[in-house]
Amino acid sequence: MTPKELAVEKAIKTLLAQPGGKILPCGTESIEPHESEFASSVQRLLPLNAEDLGRCRPFSYDDADKLYVAAIRLAVFGARLHHPDLVNTAFAVLTFDQGQMDFRDFLRAVSILYDALQLEGGNIERVVAEVRPFATPGRLDALIEDFLNRSEAYRSLDVMGLQRVGSGGTLDYVCVICG
Repeated sequence: MTPKELAVEKAIKTLLAQPGGKILPCGTESIEPHESEFASSVQRLLPLNAEDLGRCRPFSYDDADKLYVAAIRLAVFGARLHHPDLVNTAFAVLTFDQGQMDFRDFLRAVSILYDALQLEGGNIERVVAEVRPFATPGRLDALIEDFLNRSEAYRSLDVMGLQRVGSGGTLDYVCVICG
């Protein structure tokens, strides 16, 4: 493996193996102790490119679940730390699986990422253009057709059963329909 391939592999393993709180089906709890270390290690490896990430396919169902969790964590970290590149990378991570993730979980995750992007003043059209090389065609279609073509009201967190809590360094998302 080249040094760049090793760096990409390390970044993905860091995303998938980050220690922290209990992961909820629709969101994430606080992961403060390792947050800045995690964010800085990922920032050093950004931007990842499509060629590097393409070497990591195919994914199992378990890997798709880990990507789902990693994307949400990355978006929350990006919004907490006011680092839009982390939020943008979260979209690339989320659209990277090959359709193994349940579409409802995918839409919930997208709603969290979209909210984090809005908090950072990001532009969703720009993000879609940036993730296009990373995304599998089905996931890109799902992002555009199943989420972005909805009215703003149907993109909201509450429609997805989620709620934003805290702000800045304490920002988090909780599932209000989970038991």
